[in-house]
Amino acid sequence: MLVSALAAVPAQATTDAHEPVEHKNSVAVLVGGSTEFEDERASTVTLGIEYERRITSVWGLAAVSDYNFGDFKRGAFLGVGVTARPVSSLRFLVAACVEFVEKDESVHSPPSSDASDHGVHSVFRVAAAYEFEYHRYTVAPTVSVDFAGETETILGYGF
Repeated sequence: MLVSALAAVPAQATTDAHEPVEHKNSVAVLVGGSTEFEDERASTVTLGIEYERRITSVWGLAAVSDYNFGDFKRGAFLGVGVTARPVSSLRFLVAACVEFVEKDESVHSPPSSDASDHGVHSVFRVAAAYEFEYHRYTVAPTVSVDFAGETETILGYGF
């Protein structure tokens, strides 16, 4: 589970479809955690960055990148997607992504013969955020769910 918070993000304009968007570009720093639900539950600290380019007041394009620290199989995560803002403070993201899985080189763990435990994998991300604006900045509690393969699901959360 990955919940991410967006800090120091320029505030967005209203989402009236007939008004131009005031800030077309935004960059967000994500601070939160991730929980992996595969064989056993594992959680870690997650840091990331997100860029959004608003096309209209409702639709936008986004690039996302996360890095997980600690004892977690997924190391890094990159993706591109589409954002939708049905109302001014609510944002949804769907993204096609790749995750970079780190090999477990631990002395205490036997080497895995499963090819899915190493390398690069495709991931589908669905996320929702609610933005609280303060002057030019936004704090947005975010929840995302990453679907990797048939069995792996990762939940993210943060600010």
